[in-house]
Amino acid sequence: MKNLALFLLGVGYKKILHFLRLDSRELIQAVFFKAFFRGRF
Repeated sequence: MKNLALFLLGVGYKKILHFLRLDSRELIQAVFFKAFFRGRF
């Protein structure tokens, strides 16, 4: 289950990056990790 969850997160993350087409990866990663850890804890 963990591998599947990580795979889905990776695919979703790439789709978001492609959809936004932003070069500011740091900003996207910050938002992504905040949302990820907020939902996890």
